Amino acid sequence: MAREIERIEAEIRRLKERRRHLRQMPQDNYQDGTVIVFTKRFSEDRFARVYRYAAIKSEGMWYTTGPKTRTPWVWEQLMDWLKGDLHTLRVVTTTSPVRPGGVNHGPVEKGRSAGNYG
Repeated sequence: MAREIERIEAEIRRLKERRRHLRQMPQDNYQDGTVIVFTKRFSEDRFARVYRYAAIKSEGMWYTTGPKTRTPWVWEQLMDWLKGDLHTLRVVTTTSPVRPGGVNHGPVEKGRSAGNYG
């Protein structure tokens, strides 16, 4: 019986930690084209190497840079992966997605069409 009580108490601690994490998790109210940056440590050691990442939202999914990432992420997966490093999250830019025909390339050079990039 003591083992079961220990198991239940461990589960209660795990669930309380999960609840705390979910309460701190920012909501994904970002539009496609938003870029976020953050740092990530892969160890609890305070001297562990810190990796810098960026992520961009496209079609509702998040795509990250850097080693040890799997993309695409849904927001909750990305926030779970960040967990202890969530405080480093910063929004760099929010942009409107580019639509076909919506890009202005500026003046066209003489003798070149707007679609000729070669």
